[in-house]
Amino acid sequence: MNNHNNPTTKKSGIKERILIRVQISFFMMILLAVAILFRMWTLQFVEEERWVKRATKLRNVTIEATRGSIYAEDGSVLATSLPFFQVAIDPTIITDSLFEQGIDSLGMLLADFYKEKTAQEYIAILRESRTKDRQYVKISKQELDYQEKKRFSTFPIFREGWKKGGVIYEKTNRRFRPFKSLARHTVGFVKEDTSQYLEGRGLEYSFNSHLAGVNGKVLKQRIAGGYWKPLNDGSQVRPKDGIDIHSTIDIHLQDTAHQILQTALQNLQADYGTILLMEVKTGEIKVIVNLGKNLNGRYVENNNYAVGGQ
Repeated sequence: MNNHNNPTTKKSGIKERILIRVQISFFMMILLAVAILFRMWTLQFVEEERWVKRATKLRNVTIEATRGSIYAEDGSVLATSLPFFQVAIDPTIITDSLFEQGIDSLGMLLADFYKEKTAQEYIAILRESRTKDRQYVKISKQELDYQEKKRFSTFPIFREGWKKGGVIYEKTNRRFRPFKSLARHTVGFVKEDTSQYLEGRGLEYSFNSHLAGVNGKVLKQRIAGGYWKPLNDGSQVRPKDGIDIHSTIDIHLQDTAHQILQTALQNLQADYGTILLMEVKTGEIKVIVNLGKNLNGRYVENNNYAVGGQ
């Protein structure tokens, strides 16, 4: 009788093979678990100092969102955020051919714009930094406005952007009020103290949740010289800019009312005064003027008497 053709023998062989495979899988899982535990132990106790040192060289830095603008009824800007930029470069990213092709022209353009160093000095700094593998070189502390940044984006090497040209634009925002003190307390302000407690006045404060937007994050690495270089490793979280708001303020009426109130206060030598003008049909506030006498005897927007008073 041939045992190889026996169904019972075949089933027994299949079971044995399955059992062996299960045992091998189980053994591999145990080995993997042991390897993971060993690696965790190594990281925590053997390599702890190494990773702590490395961690101190990395930090998440907030990228400030561009704050929304505040407009008057006719579209005139009452408050807006203007971007300014400082320029740095990572010369190690640039290919030899691109560097040699554009370095002389770039040096001359930088010298012509900043007027802080000669073209040859800029060229020497970039060549030396490239030779010494310096990954972050600040070109100048002087800031560029948006139009100047666009001009820089046409310079040799810089026109290739970050990935090929190594150029880094570090952005900061500044609040700008074209009409200066006009409607100052109506437009208002927002500030944070050391405890991060939000303080402010006017439209800026009341609509802060809309205007502020959502800040982003970028990972920076500490390099030689104490500089923090942004890492282009995909970890950046882009900021979400704030929303613009349109007020019912009539800037022309606001200006006229401001002059009228200022003249009246000067004639009466009053301590303060306010004008609040509403369009009765719609209930829209067209003018809020607040003027009070300061220590120098001048009338300025020093308090929101229209809203804060009786």
